[in-house]
Amino acid sequence: MEPTEITPQILQNIHDGIRQNRDEIRKNRDGLVRVNERIDRLSEHVDEVEHRLSRRIVETEVRLTTAIVNGTRDLIDSNVRLAAVVADMQGALRAAIQRFDGQGDLGPRVERCEKRLDALEGRRPEE
Repeated sequence: MEPTEITPQILQNIHDGIRQNRDEIRKNRDGLVRVNERIDRLSEHVDEVEHRLSRRIVETEVRLTTAIVNGTRDLIDSNVRLAAVVADMQGALRAAIQRFDGQGDLGPRVERCEKRLDALEGRRPEE
């Protein structure tokens, strides 16, 4: 074979190789487009999930804050009621002290009761 006869064959092989490379590049480009589309869909899905989670977190925070506020309000109401009861008890105690003022010392009364018991025991026969 002469060099001139092989040259067209070599050029044809090079041309075929370039064509195959172009076809593979197109296939790869198409594959990349599909991968990019999937990435875009995945990104949209992640954004949607993030939005839903954010909304649920906010809703949960609102519920917890409401529960804390309600619990605190109930606790304050209980403390106010307790303070009112204590004030009523203090008033009743003051009234009792005023009523029995001077009668608060039970010593003399106990002494009288003991003398009466001694007198009663002296009248009964011992067992």
